[in-house]
Amino acid sequence: MTIHPYPNKKNYSMETTSQLLDLEKWHETLIKIWQYYAVLPYHYDNMKTYASVSRDGNHFLLVYKGWKDGRRVYGTIAHAEIRNEKIWIHYDDIENGLTRKLLDAGVPKDRIVLAFHPLEIHQHTLCPVV
Repeated sequence: MTIHPYPNKKNYSMETTSQLLDLEKWHETLIKIWQYYAVLPYHYDNMKTYASVSRDGNHFLLVYKGWKDGRRVYGTIAHAEIRNEKIWIHYDDIENGLTRKLLDAGVPKDRIVLAFHPLEIHQHTLCPVV
């Protein structure tokens, strides 16, 4: 599977070189994580996992779909977005967490926003308030 990370790279033309390099690294990191999970066999035979990146390269969605016990099943595994020079995690059902994988890849914790937590909880999490 090939995912093109920067179909609309001109969005970043106003940023400094170091900011651009960080954003490119984050794109590459998210794509590697998405590709890894997209090819893992799902625990049910009739399920498939799909990775999707928006045309502007800023939204990353990992979903599963298929059949279980004669019923159609569909759901989100993870959803992340690069916005305002941060990675916003909107949903995370990845084993051991997407946040941990991003931190292990070198993304600073002050650049990760756990968007699925209310603002009053952010201060008690690993990542900052927006």
